[in-house]
Amino acid sequence: MGARDERLACNMALRLLADSNHYVTLQDMYNLLLLEHHVRRTDWAQHVLPFLGWRLLKASPVAAVRVATYAISHAGQLVCFGKTEYALPPELGPVVAVAAGAFHTCVVKTSGELVCFGDNSVSVGQCDVPPDLGAVVAVAAGGHHTCAVKASGELVCFGSNLYGQCDVPRDLGPVVAVAAGGHHTCAVKARGELVCFGNKQFGQCDVPRDLGPVVAVAAGRYHTCAVKASGDLFCFGDNYFGQCDVPHDLGPVVAVAAGNVHTCAVKASGELVCFGANGFGQCDVPRDLGPVVAVAAAELHTCAVKASGELVCFGDHKHGQCDVPCGVQQIPRSLRIISRHSSDIGFVDAGGEVVLVSRSFLNIPAMMLVNSTSVAQSTTEARTRQGYHGTNPRRVQPLSG
Repeated sequence: MGARDERLACNMALRLLADSNHYVTLQDMYNLLLLEHHVRRTDWAQHVLPFLGWRLLKASPVAAVRVATYAISHAGQLVCFGKTEYALPPELGPVVAVAAGAFHTCVVKTSGELVCFGDNSVSVGQCDVPPDLGAVVAVAAGGHHTCAVKASGELVCFGSNLYGQCDVPRDLGPVVAVAAGGHHTCAVKARGELVCFGNKQFGQCDVPRDLGPVVAVAAGRYHTCAVKASGDLFCFGDNYFGQCDVPHDLGPVVAVAAGNVHTCAVKASGELVCFGANGFGQCDVPRDLGPVVAVAAAELHTCAVKASGELVCFGDHKHGQCDVPCGVQQIPRSLRIISRHSSDIGFVDAGGEVVLVSRSFLNIPAMMLVNSTSVAQSTTEARTRQGYHGTNPRRVQPLSG
């Protein structure tokens, strides 16, 4: 890591730590730049990802396609509203992540199993999950292809490969985030490098050489947007509708979503800003929306998860894709930093669950989950759930206020 990149990493870490009420996306927590700054290790992907990776799934509680929306309820059930020709798989059970492509949908079950369903009639295999895939920690669905990140950080893509969108570079190494566009794929490597492959017709795979480390990425039909370590948003590729014209006064962002020809970003304050094509109101953010913690963008509509867990959709609604059913309430998936130790960093979500990233007695980062209201009981459950048998957990006091 060069001096400039290290400075950006430190600045981002300090920016997040400066405000105990600062809401951040999970990409903020897991990108190497933050972890390396706090735990002083460069081999985090090997030691940390298997323990922490499952929480990356919580970053995708909603997915939107042209005429339908998929959301994960508080109980973990997949809910679909709008127009869809494909029924949900029977006995799907609780899921923790959802991704939707042009004609197919993929979900990750609580076990880490990937299940894909929808249109597989064109025989490109976007729903044919490899039998030896194993547990995954992130998933992205493109036009006719699917990409999944395994617990080891390995990226696996399957489905249409007409433009090379499934040709994962052999030297890619562990990745921490993936996005699938119309016919291209982008992945963030463990050290923050952005790599894109597939259709390059509009420059959507031409990552600027001076882009620097990124912490989040989104892929639209023909454009790509990345959140830099500094919090700046940069978009490249097709810009016919202004979907790459990032507002000059946008400021630092913590999440981004790319629709076909529009882009939405969540500012550090939680404010949602959208730009690009707006023929159906997909960029008309409701004035009373308030802070949001997650966003999804489809072809003609946008959906956002408010800090309260409420799901709000706007834009084209002639098929009911913006008519959120009653009871679709989610636990906010962003985390609030509560620890300012140099070697320990803690987060708490709105449900009171605390995530503590710390050093074990072997000086290897370890993950422990504790509940701020029931430390001992939940720690035992968390260890059993994750198969972790490291050091004793550090007690975290309940968050006040």
